[in-house]
Amino acid sequence: MNSPTPTDDQLSWQDLQAHALWWGRLGYAIFSFFWQALWKYWKLSFGLMILFGLLQIARLYGESQEFEMTSTFVYGDLHPKVFGDMIAKANTLIANRETEQVSQLLALTPSQVGKISSIKVADSRGKSLVDNYTMNKEPMIITVKMSAPIPGDSLQTAINTYLNSNPFSAKRLDMKKRLLTEELSFINNKQATIDSVLKRLYEVPPVQNANPDLGAINIENSEGKNAYDLLRFSRELVQRKADIENSLVQVENVFAIDNFIVLPSARFSLGSIIKKGIIGGIMGFMLSAVILLWRIHLGPWIRNLDES
Repeated sequence: MNSPTPTDDQLSWQDLQAHALWWGRLGYAIFSFFWQALWKYWKLSFGLMILFGLLQIARLYGESQEFEMTSTFVYGDLHPKVFGDMIAKANTLIANRETEQVSQLLALTPSQVGKISSIKVADSRGKSLVDNYTMNKEPMIITVKMSAPIPGDSLQTAINTYLNSNPFSAKRLDMKKRLLTEELSFINNKQATIDSVLKRLYEVPPVQNANPDLGAINIENSEGKNAYDLLRFSRELVQRKADIENSLVQVENVFAIDNFIVLPSARFSLGSIIKKGIIGGIMGFMLSAVILLWRIHLGPWIRNLDES
């Protein structure tokens, strides 16, 4: 039996060894370059590492002096882009320092408006609602950033009032209240009628008191069937009435489903300082490595190409 002859597309142990040695030399070259960048050019490397570390710590300190409130809202059957546009317009007014106009829209005092840095809204995936043309009814998340804390109850009142003040949504809200009130009045009248009918059905005439079986209502006779249907319909009306009353308690088109808690945007603690310092140091070292790579290797190589 003849052994199979090797072909050109088969890997031999020599190929694998050469491949492993190539990766080893590449790794050693990269390590040598970074080691050289760290110690031979230590002034540049450590200077950029210290600079970027300080910049990261300064950024952390600035964030710790800012405050943030994030809350989740639901908006019923309305289109999400409506509220995305409303929040975007309010944010534009805040950026342009239109304090008086923002104060009127949000029902906040001018001093409170002056503390607001920005207000933004996004869906649960972090995408802006301004470009949301779908009819997905997922909750929206509103984030308010402040230079100084504002009481959470004031923010809740401001955002709820503003989002429910849209002319289109306000008309829908008035219509919704009117329809719910009319349906509640209809249910009350129906329940009064059903109670009156049931009272007549269950009343036993005095002449029949001597014989309890005479005129008694049970499920087999027509009166019993009518009473059973009326009782079932009355129970459905009671359930619907409870739903309407719950809706009238929270009838706004938009309302929050969690607490309004104002917290610092970042925590200026020892652990955070060390973390930011390390991140800044790595960024500075990588920048120094890029500068040295260009100066030592890429720059001369490009000049040689130009000369040739």
